Amino acid sequence: MKKYLLFAALMIVFLMAGCEGKDGDDMNSGRSLFGSKIVGDGIGIDDITDFYDTVSDINYDAYYQRYRFYVEDGKHYFFHETRERPGDYGPCTEDDTTAIGTMELTDEQWEEFFDYLSGGKVKAREDDGSAGDSGPWFYLYWTKDKGKYQEFTFKSTAREADFEAFCNSLASQCGGGSAPDFEVTSVSYSPGYSDMDGASHYNKLLKTKYGKWIVRSDDCDDISEPLITTVYEISDEEFSDFEEFIKESGILGLSYREAGDEFCDDYSEWSIWIEYKDLDSGTERTAHINEYKKYSDKDYELIDEFVQYFKNMKVNMIDSYEGPDDYYDDKYSE
Repeated sequence: MKKYLLFAALMIVFLMAGCEGKDGDDMNSGRSLFGSKIVGDGIGIDDITDFYDTVSDINYDAYYQRYRFYVEDGKHYFFHETRERPGDYGPCTEDDTTAIGTMELTDEQWEEFFDYLSGGKVKAREDDGSAGDSGPWFYLYWTKDKGKYQEFTFKSTAREADFEAFCNSLASQCGGGSAPDFEVTSVSYSPGYSDMDGASHYNKLLKTKYGKWIVRSDDCDDISEPLITTVYEISDEEFSDFEEFIKESGILGLSYREAGDEFCDDYSEWSIWIEYKDLDSGTERTAHINEYKKYSDKDYELIDEFVQYFKNMKVNMIDSYEGPDDYYDDKYSE
């Protein structure tokens, strides 16, 4: 009896392995891991036909963002689209488009795209149990798939963050799209703090009603000490250089990074607020980049560059006093 049971168990294992092997033969004879396929092993670089990375939030300050990599007529392409509905609920429509573009990729760029996906897995689509979530959702389409293995997961969260930075970099390079031009109206930066002494540091770049660009810094190192406001005058040339950096670096795209998993244990997070005006529609928009999101190493390098750029503008001090003073604008009239 025991021999019979052992034989039956072995036959079941054999049949299961045979089924998996047959499925693997249909799916490019690739390695399988518990019903999934591995990119870079079972799925080669020439197998990929389409890849979608989508984020969509219909809640207040609704937004939609899609990155797409695809093959057409033997060439490789990248497409991106961003839609925003600040101060309103979604879903976002084509009328809410704020950035869109398509570019042909070089062989090196397509290989880099594939490197980010390598080691990741695709599995059969399942009913989404995260209804109401904003994503991101990843779907990979590839030859010999037969419409089954498409739901993609990166090898690690770090690899996913690096991929998002790569997409953001490509999006900033896309020309010929219908992305509207914009002008920066104000920028705020707070380095945050993590102690209980009541430290407070806040910086804001803004234009006074008299047409002068200034950086106003409010600083307090201890709750028992007064808040000191320092004002720096910024030339039009300095502001133009900073605005150009914001436009060309793609830093606005960091506001769409996924929320992080870290426990919020700081008393005040570091944060960046960039307010800008869409020159085509006249719409006022805000990009918020804060501490508790998932950023890649490249993202952090860009954030550090932004902070250093901001600090470098604080040179020409024109005033310092105990604040806050809600009427500081009057100090700089002609």
